[in-house]
Amino acid sequence: MKSDFSHKTHIHLLILAILAILIYSNTFHADFAFDDEQYIVQNPAIKNFNYFLEPLSVLELTNIPANLRYNFITRIAAYFTFALNYHIHGLNVTGYHVVNLLIHIINALLVYFFIRLLFRTPFFSNVRQRLKSAPFLTPDVFALFSALIFVSHPVQTQAVTYITQRLASLATLFFLLSLLSYVKSRISGTGAVKYVLYGISLLSAVTAMLIKEISFTLPVLILLFEILFMSEKYWKRAVLLLPFALTMLIIPTTILMAQDSISIDAIDQSMNILASSPDMDRMDHLFTQFRVIVTYIRLLFFPLNQNLDYDYPVYNSFFALPVFFSFLFLVFLFCMGVYALYRSNKESGDKSYAHRLIGLGILWFFMTLSVESSIIPIKDIIFEHRLYLPSVGFIIAIMAAITLLAQKANNRRAVNVMAAVIIVISLLLGGAAYARNRVWKNNIVLWEDVIKKSPFKVRPYINLGLAYYEKGRIDDAISTYLRAIDIQPDAEALYNLGTAYDKKGRIDDAISAYLRAIQMQPNFAQAHNNLGILYGREGHMDKAMNEFLMTIQIDPNHAKAHNNLGILYGMQGHTDKAVKEYLTAIQISPDFQEAHYGLGAAFMTQGRIQEAVREFETVLNLNPNHAGARKNLDMILRMKK
Repeated sequence: MKSDFSHKTHIHLLILAILAILIYSNTFHADFAFDDEQYIVQNPAIKNFNYFLEPLSVLELTNIPANLRYNFITRIAAYFTFALNYHIHGLNVTGYHVVNLLIHIINALLVYFFIRLLFRTPFFSNVRQRLKSAPFLTPDVFALFSALIFVSHPVQTQAVTYITQRLASLATLFFLLSLLSYVKSRISGTGAVKYVLYGISLLSAVTAMLIKEISFTLPVLILLFEILFMSEKYWKRAVLLLPFALTMLIIPTTILMAQDSISIDAIDQSMNILASSPDMDRMDHLFTQFRVIVTYIRLLFFPLNQNLDYDYPVYNSFFALPVFFSFLFLVFLFCMGVYALYRSNKESGDKSYAHRLIGLGILWFFMTLSVESSIIPIKDIIFEHRLYLPSVGFIIAIMAAITLLAQKANNRRAVNVMAAVIIVISLLLGGAAYARNRVWKNNIVLWEDVIKKSPFKVRPYINLGLAYYEKGRIDDAISTYLRAIDIQPDAEALYNLGTAYDKKGRIDDAISAYLRAIQMQPNFAQAHNNLGILYGREGHMDKAMNEFLMTIQIDPNHAKAHNNLGILYGMQGHTDKAVKEYLTAIQISPDFQEAHYGLGAAFMTQGRIQEAVREFETVLNLNPNHAGARKNLDMILRMKK
């Protein structure tokens, strides 16, 4: 068997790697964006490897959102890579971007090798020699052009540059590795190598299942490959496929572990879904997905007006014209895939393999989209990173269709023109991807771009306001939040407006904003807590007390509210109550340095000097520059002398 690593192969791999590095060379310092803050920056689960040894202990981390705790268990393999990044690079974004780019390059190489392997399966045995001398799109060239389009397409930027969406690219890596190893094991001869490759394929499938739910379709796709490209007795195929079928139990099992339920609602929540939203009925989501999939196809052909946060309309009727015609188009496309497979069985020679690959690509596209574009109402109905894995099938189908055109042309000059066009298209796509990556430079540029494309959606204004706030542009933040509220009154926008007013010293305006947020969302714990802080600052101690108590009633694990209540009790001379609140805050959040400091001060008041020293030393371990803890420790040392 000819080596997969000939001189020509090395050149192809080098081209793919260099192109990827050039396209993403302007992303290495791009900010943490969108929910990177939640998944990485403020996520304690990735900052301690003990959580990976005892995953269920994450459920006790009440200081992070519930969906994040559940997703940690169901997507633990992806979170482990974030943990490795954190322990090597801390919160330096460059390390995270380098890993994401490396994953993307590996995926391009896997696409390349996987397509080459397809041409060595039993289905191609009758045409293999003719393909090697074909005037256009030999297996190597077919694989190279497919991988070039994959690596350079701008629709991939969201899965690569948006750090958290490593989930999509990493799941794709193990998805492709499993397929590649499986096909390689099936076409290998007997011996240890065959079984090692099969084991790698199975292990990769398990890993993919522990990264993202899209991997649920992997065993089905492996079955499809067996049917389309392999030749073996049915019982032998069944034996080979059974272990992969069993891997489909991993995702529902992890959901059961995380939520003690395996209902549809549990699956919804594990996928970060707003299952209880009155705006998103399951059928409405399905109808809308018909339109969304057409948008995905348009982006693959014409990646124009890409957007991180689409303001996409929700459709409530199957017979709405956009939905109905989208459905007809998708049915037509699916039937084309089935018909292409039918033609490949009826034809012989070169055309049969092109039709077989067209059918494969179309079915791949629909199958791998099915998890996120189905009846399960995912909170965000469209995201470009969901195209990362399905795009492989799309590219295979398109390249096979071009092959058919080349065969019909049967003209060297026309064939050369087609090849040149593909190369030019790859370069243009790469240029578009490089330009798209500029948008990810920082959060201000990113969300200003989103607002241009989704001017009537509230969330982009909230995120832009946060970006302005973090850069100290408080007036811009205030005007942005006010614009969001003008579009649609929103509790989160009002809360953020309150924090911006507070930063500017406009206390009355801040109190008013918090009160409006609470009026809209009475159980908004953080708004109650911040309102209590402002009341305390204004000397309204009774009102402050009520707000802190209300915060704790809404969220008993709100560490800051317990700490603030402790401060208030201390000011009123109720030291025992203060100690109790500080201890509760520390139990909830062990690294809460202000709670440790307050507890140390309370212990000093009670004369419990050794315990006070312990708390102040804990504060200094957490923050060596904490002036209050250093001052109190020095005071205690002078008293002892």
